[in-house]
Amino acid sequence: MGKIKFVAEEFFRSFRKSLFKNLILMVMFSISLVMAVFVSSYYLDLGETQHNEYASQEEDGAWYQVYFLWDDLPELNDLDSSGTRCRDMINYYNRLCDSEDNPVISSATAQSMYVREDDMKKYFDNQDCSAFLNTERDDPILMAYFGGGEACSVMSMKAAQFNLGAYRLFGLKTSEGEGFTEENTYMESEGENVPVLLGNDYKGIINLGETFDMDLGGNVFNCKVTGILERGSQAPEFADYSGKSMVTLDSYIIFPFGVRVSENVTSVKELSKYANCDIIALSNSAAYLKDTKDAKNIMMNFKDTAQEFSFPPIILGEASVGLKMFRNESEASVRIILILTLALIGFSIYSLFVTFYDKIQSNIATYGIYLMNGCPLWCILTSFLLENAIILLPSVFVCKNIFIYDNLWAFGPDIKILLRTAYIYLGSAFLLGAAFTAYVLCKIDTEHMIRRKE
Repeated sequence: MGKIKFVAEEFFRSFRKSLFKNLILMVMFSISLVMAVFVSSYYLDLGETQHNEYASQEEDGAWYQVYFLWDDLPELNDLDSSGTRCRDMINYYNRLCDSEDNPVISSATAQSMYVREDDMKKYFDNQDCSAFLNTERDDPILMAYFGGGEACSVMSMKAAQFNLGAYRLFGLKTSEGEGFTEENTYMESEGENVPVLLGNDYKGIINLGETFDMDLGGNVFNCKVTGILERGSQAPEFADYSGKSMVTLDSYIIFPFGVRVSENVTSVKELSKYANCDIIALSNSAAYLKDTKDAKNIMMNFKDTAQEFSFPPIILGEASVGLKMFRNESEASVRIILILTLALIGFSIYSLFVTFYDKIQSNIATYGIYLMNGCPLWCILTSFLLENAIILLPSVFVCKNIFIYDNLWAFGPDIKILLRTAYIYLGSAFLLGAAFTAYVLCKIDTEHMIRRKE
C-alpha cells in the first residue's frame, strides 16, 4: 500500500510541476495523431473494403457508389445564369460516363416527377390510375406551380431515371418501340422532345409517339414515348447495383439521365434543364473498378476531370477517408502535409523525451536518495509511465470524436480501422517513451553518488 501511495504522490508532484509542458504535449500529440491517421489513410488506403458486400460483382471488376457532395454547391450556383457553365456541367458528366476504364452509370428509382392531371386523364379516360401514382407521397394529386409557372392540378407519377450505361447494364429491353440509344438521347435543337419509356402496364393506355410534359426538379421537359418495356422489367432499387433489392418497372415512366445537347442549342434556360438533371444523375451514380487497389489513381482521375471543368469532384465510396478528405488537394499539397505531419510527430516525440529527460536530470539527486534507501526502480518508472499515459490519453478521445462523425465519411468497418490505426500510433509513442524513460533511469549511478557524497 505504501508503494502505491509513493507512486501516486510522485506522479502528482511531477505532473503538477510541469503542468504547462504536459498540456502542450497533449495538444501536439492529439493534432499529430489525427493528421497521421488521415495521411496514412490517403497513402495506404485504409478501410478500402467498406462497400464490398453491396457491390455488384462482374467478371473482372465491380460497381461501387460514388458521391457528389452538395456541400460544394457554391461552385454550382452560376449554372442557371451561365450557358457556358451549363455546357461545362453537361460535358463534365458525359466525360465521366465515357471513361473506358472507370465509366460512371446513374440510376434512380424513386424520383419525384409530375405531370398535369388533365394530360393524364385524356390517356386513362376515367380508368383507375392509382397503380401508376407515387405512393410515397401522402397526396399524389395536388395543386402546384407546374415548372414554377402555371398553377394547376398535378399528379406525382412512379418514375425512374437511367443513363444509357445503366439501361444497358440492367439488361432492359422493349417489347414495342426502341429503348434509349445514343441517337434518341441527343438533342439537336431547342425544345426537342425527350424520349421516355413506359412500363408494360401502360400498354393500351399510352401509345408509342404520344407526347406529354413532365416536371422534374422544377424544370419542364417535353416528353415523347419511344418504347414500352418488356413485362417484368426490373432494376436495382438503390445505387449500389447489388441486385439484392429490385424494383419492378411495369407501372413506371423511365426518363433518361445524361441527355447530350448539340452545340446548336444556346438557350441558357434550355441548357440549365439538362445541366441540373446531370447534377441529379451524379448524386445517383456508381463507378466501375477493376481493382479496388487502384482507388487512389481513380480518385486522382476524378479530381483532374473536375478541375478541368471547375466542378467538385465525385468521390468514390470505396476510397479511404484520407482520399476523400484530401480530394481537392494536389499531390504536391498532400506531400507537404505528409512532411509537416512527420515533422510534428517527430517533434512531439522528441519533446516528450526531452521533457522526461529534464525531469529525471533535475531530480536525479532525489531519485538517487530514493534508490539508496531501498525504493524499487519500478516505483519511479511507474510514476513516469502514468504521466506518459495521461499525456497521450486526450488523443484517444479526440480521435473517437473526430473519426466517428459522418461528415468524415467513416462508416462501419472504416471507423474500426481508423481507430485501430490511431491506437497503434499511440501505443508506439507510449512504448517509446517508456523505453527511453527506463533507459535514463537505469543510468542513475547510486554508487557514484555515494562516493561523491563521501
